[in-house]
Amino acid sequence: MVMKSELATRINEIAEAHLRHGNLQSARQCHGSLAYWEDQFTILEWANTTFGPPSHPLLVALRMMSEVIELLKDLGVQPFTINQLNDLLEEEQVFARRSRLPAVDPEKVASECADIQIMVGQVCSRVHKNLAWEVDKKMAINRKREWKINENGVGQHVK
Repeated sequence: MVMKSELATRINEIAEAHLRHGNLQSARQCHGSLAYWEDQFTILEWANTTFGPPSHPLLVALRMMSEVIELLKDLGVQPFTINQLNDLLEEEQVFARRSRLPAVDPEKVASECADIQIMVGQVCSRVHKNLAWEVDKKMAINRKREWKINENGVGQHVK
């Protein structure tokens, strides 16, 4: 993967300064001039290569909850522990047979995913960060990590 240039980094810093000062139009113009490397499809390709064939959306959503818990913890709230979530992820009755996983309505799931992305974008903006830029940075890290995959196809990076 090609690393972002110093110019792109500087443009992002300027955009974040505009966000801090509430100048959304200028921030949008700066961010509009940047090209992002990662999108939904490059991330899916990486996930399929790293973790194997797509698993049930429920498994991915439960794994996502651990990231939400980390976010809440970083914001000073801990609704329940990572260990409690890990217990849920390992719960035999949920994951014993993939055939028992519930059927999903793709339109409803996509709509809720859109809600989540909208809310995550707002959280990121309120700390004066560009979500697309942060995704690029995080994927660069993730692509270099070693991953452990459990029997349900859910991955966790090795610390």
